[in-house]
Amino acid sequence: AQVEGSRWSLRTKSTESTEAAVQPWNPMCADSLGLEYAYVDMLQRAMGQAVQETLATMGDAHPCGGQCASYKPLCFIESLNATRGECMLPTSCEMVRIHCGENTIAGVRTRQLCPHT
Repeated sequence: AQVEGSRWSLRTKSTESTEAAVQPWNPMCADSLGLEYAYVDMLQRAMGQAVQETLATMGDAHPCGGQCASYKPLCFIESLNATRGECMLPTSCEMVRIHCGENTIAGVRTRQLCPHT
């Protein structure tokens, strides 16, 4: 007998489209970092981690001096060539607007979680 997995199974996830994969995380296609979702903290950490991964490619020039703590995961910068940043919790899409046009993990995550900003 063949066993079928759930929507979250590895088999399902390995074959679904990008649209299907991201739909559960932002089903209303709303700017979601400031909404009162039960899982907003997970979205905020995912956004912060995406920015961290993007900024990590800067090496010693990282505006926040390295990794931010998990409770303040976003290295908030005011411009893409900023030399100083501040570790914060991303509570609004305005905080990550700067990454929207990037061809990076941070850009993809910004467009996914903040489609209207």
